[in-house]
Amino acid sequence: MPIEKVYIHTSNNENSFRNQMYNPIDFLFMLYWRVFRVLSILRAGLQFTTRGWVSVTSKIKHPEKFEIGGGTYIGHDTHIKAGRGITFGSHCTFHEYGHLSGNISIGDGVRIASQVSMYASTHSMERSEMIYKQESSHGKIVIEDDVWIGTGAKILNDVTIGEGAVVGAGAVVTGDVDPYTIVGGVPAVPISSRDSK
Repeated sequence: MPIEKVYIHTSNNENSFRNQMYNPIDFLFMLYWRVFRVLSILRAGLQFTTRGWVSVTSKIKHPEKFEIGGGTYIGHDTHIKAGRGITFGSHCTFHEYGHLSGNISIGDGVRIASQVSMYASTHSMERSEMIYKQESSHGKIVIEDDVWIGTGAKILNDVTIGEGAVVGAGAVVTGDVDPYTIVGGVPAVPISSRDSK
């Protein structure tokens, strides 16, 4: 049996974008998405006292050590371990399935694509004893303003990514990136620059 359509009429304009035919499943999904959006905006305002968007499905450990600036978007199913302090500036995006752990400082206007991971700590690996018995070492990651980090990139501890830099999809960044430099690869190396012409 075909799914019946629901007609939603919101104005007298026949060409109105909102005068559309929805099947019930589409309509329920649209309603769910709008509720989800409102709850995410409320979470940003109530839990983090900012005008932004923090998805209700993002998992934030130690939220008292997590700060975001106005207009910043934290996408769904992200994992944030803020025990050592994580800050986002204003007008940033951190897309779905990303992972942040450790002491991380992110500037203004930073774009972080889906499945990006940043780890500001690492295991010690002396040969004298098994790795699981050794202490972890903790560093810091600094992402300066106007940086774009592509899908699936990994940023490791004690790295600074300079203003305006671009990190290619899938790159593994183990060292500092100069401002306005485009890097890619494993490990990431400079491949171009954003020099104005």
